[in-house]
Amino acid sequence: MGYKDFYSRNEHSVEYALRIITLERKRRGWMLNRVIQQFKLNVLSINEVEDSHSSTVYKCKLLNGENFF
Repeated sequence: MGYKDFYSRNEHSVEYALRIITLERKRRGWMLNRVIQQFKLNVLSINEVEDSHSSTVYKCKLLNGENFF
């Protein structure tokens, strides 16, 4: 196997991984929106929590000033 074959295979692996990451983010966004709609929350902003190492955590600020995660 030459370096061109190796590069081509790795390029496809990276492309596949990026697609999976994109789909996972869309799924999480869909779930968060579902919770917001279900509880009829008036959300001002949604931010990803940077220091969350085990999973994706969102900080949502409500119009009344309260935060929920």
